[in-house]
Amino acid sequence: MCTVESLKRLKKWLFRERQPTWPVIAVDASGFSVGQRRVEWADVHAIAAFKRDLITFDDVWFRVEDAGGPLLICEEQPGFASWEVALIEHFPSVAGWREHVTQPAFAENFIVFYRRT
Repeated sequence: MCTVESLKRLKKWLFRERQPTWPVIAVDASGFSVGQRRVEWADVHAIAAFKRDLITFDDVWFRVEDAGGPLLICEEQPGFASWEVALIEHFPSVAGWREHVTQPAFAENFIVFYRRT
């Protein structure tokens, strides 16, 4: 039997704001971790970035590759600002990424910023 209170709880649950639960990016001198995944700066093979146009906003992602395979990092993840600073410090070719990835609008703008040769 449904009560008014249980209907209110159901409505609240259905219409709650759903925020993604991003794993935190933790940076240190030798590399960074995202959840259980660890990447050493010295082991990075490639760095690329791209944008997804989601109509009302853009979603910017970095793809970092090491021996463990690709790792995707979103600019919305906690710790991104510190990671971005460290990334540019270790890979200066990434500096200025925003101009290359965010413009023009409505384009994916996939760009490789670093590839180990």
